Amino acid sequence: MAEAPRIYEVNGYGVFEIRPGPVFKVYDSDRQYGEDFTSFEEAADFARTLPSRLPPQG
Repeated sequence: MAEAPRIYEVNGYGVFEIRPGPVFKVYDSDRQYGEDFTSFEEAADFARTLPSRLPPQG
């Protein structure tokens, strides 16, 4: 049985860690951006290249 994915937020996007694998995917709601990544660092770096979805500060 597969584990529930772990979800991290980077630049306003969800970075999902899918096991077994692990495989990392970048999502906004139900849309995946990019490919499947083999490390969190790769997925997070990719998420940082996308337009920010974080609310403006200040």
